[in-house]
Amino acid sequence: MNAAPKQEEPLTRLLGVYQQQGQHDHVIDVANQLRAIRPDHPSYMQAAANAHFAKGDIGAGLATWEQAVTSKPEDVALRLQFANVLQGQGKWEEALAHFETAAKLKPREISVLQQLGQAYVANLKSDQAKETYEEILAIANEPWIQRDAGRQLLVIAQQRKTLEPTLAGLETMAAKHPGDLMAHWRLVDGYAMSNQPDKLLAAAERAAKQFPEDQELQWRLIS
Repeated sequence: MNAAPKQEEPLTRLLGVYQQQGQHDHVIDVANQLRAIRPDHPSYMQAAANAHFAKGDIGAGLATWEQAVTSKPEDVALRLQFANVLQGQGKWEEALAHFETAAKLKPREISVLQQLGQAYVANLKSDQAKETYEEILAIANEPWIQRDAGRQLLVIAQQRKTLEPTLAGLETMAAKHPGDLMAHWRLVDGYAMSNQPDKLLAAAERAAKQFPEDQELQWRLIS
């Protein structure tokens, strides 16, 4: 019978106690003991990494996180956590590489694509960001996700100084497809973003008339 589970349980409890007490050296020691017992268990590596960060040893913390991701290369959630840790340390390009890998491991996963799009924006890669948010807009079913992607595309257009032609294209789209709620919402958001109150009011009135059941549009019209 494998004795590892019997060793693991009390050590796990001890790890939790040390974490609650903020005894970082002891956390690292116990986490490393647990890693020896369960090298396939990334949470123990994460515990050690976070304790290194708490001590101010950023290099050791990142190295330990890297080991955790390497031990589970197809664990998308773990990779995304590491990518966010890297961003928090200002390592934008390294973080982006992990976001891109996560998107390859889970293509068409909206939550992954959203984080990838944000990473592209942070790295000033507007072409890739635009492609990513257009993909989200195409595959998302939830209106709030579609609207968020539409807003991000407007932000990107503003940064690229192409907001006016983008809005002109949306005007054409809304006229050709009056039942396209997202086209109307993007116009409302775009005119608000570009500080064009007259066009904003006209777009909101058209949208509210076309979609009287949309309470947020009605609120937007009277606010």
